[in-house]
Parts: sequence; structure tokens; C-alpha cells
Amino acid sequence: MRVILGLVSIVIVGYLVWHWFAPTAAAPTPAQGSSPQSAAAHPPPPPKRLALQPAAQPTPARPVTPQRRLAPEGTYFLLERASLRIDSGVIGFAPGTKVTLLDQGD
Repeated sequence: MRVILGLVSIVIVGYLVWHWFAPTAAAPTPAQGSSPQSAAAHPPPPPKRLALQPAAQPTPARPVTPQRRLAPEGTYFLLERASLRIDSGVIGFAPGTKVTLLDQGD
């Protein structure tokens, strides 16, 4: 039983390694897929020239309003977990914890 399990695992690992390192087939480009005579007989059309138009001014999807403050100035809420190292260990703060700004340096 162990021999069969060992052989199956070797086959699976071998397949995965082969699949990982096998070269991928690149899509053929038009020059590779067609003959040289057909490429010379049909040259690509010249690019179309576009007339210059004045740039259109983008319009906002919704009216621009000043951002509302949902908390008093200096009060914030954590968006992700944070930790604070203190002398006796570490304090963890969960997302959504209310924090207050006491002093702002440079």
C-alpha cells in the first residue's frame, strides 16, 4: 500500500513540476502565420489622421460637495489593527477603536 501511495505522489509531483516549468506556446504573429507573398501583396492601410478638436471638459458624475466630518476635529477611528509597545508588554487596538489626537508634531 505504501508503495502505491509513494508512486502516486511521485507522479503528482512530477506532473506539477512539468506543468510549472513547461514552455508555453506563444500565439503566432501574422507574419509567422502567412506567406511572404501575401504580406507584400496587401500592405497595411495608412493610419487615419484625426482632426484636432477642442478638449471636452469632464463633468463630475455627482455634484462636488465638501467632505462631511462625522467626528469632532481631532477624533479618529482606526481602520486596521494597531499595537502600542509599553514597558510591561504590548497593547492591541481593534479596528474601529476611537482615538483622539493630543498633540501634532512637525
